[in-house]
Amino acid sequence: MNYTIYFVEILKDYLERNSLTITEFAANVGMTEAGLSKWMTGKSYPSLIYLIKVADFFDCSLDYLVGRSEIADYVSATQKQNFCNRLDYLLTTNNKTFYQLAKACKFGCPIYAKWKKGKKPKPENLISIADYFNVSLDYLVGRSDSV
Repeated sequence: MNYTIYFVEILKDYLERNSLTITEFAANVGMTEAGLSKWMTGKSYPSLIYLIKVADFFDCSLDYLVGRSEIADYVSATQKQNFCNRLDYLLTTNNKTFYQLAKACKFGCPIYAKWKKGKKPKPENLISIADYFNVSLDYLVGRSDSV
């Protein structure tokens, strides 16, 4: 499944339905028109920070934005959690190690230390983790309490 295709289609549809120009949308999510144009043409993909900004602007779930769900709605978290806390909780409650997760999701173990220091995961890593634990992206990044 190519998540970028879903994102671009949802983005184009939203802009059209709301009669927004690329300039207006870019200004609303705090980015450049050139950056947005790269997303629209598939030359680049948004970072997690921008995915969250777009989801917040659209008031929709991250899972909807990347095609993991056909339902746009999500329930906002009562108290925001950070990604590493959620990941640690999932590892503990599922009796898994980060090594097992990294092997299953095909990313290196050193990335965990970077995440612990505040580096945001790439969307493709986040999607792999959410798939592995069968949770929503919004839950994983702390935007929602719903799994």
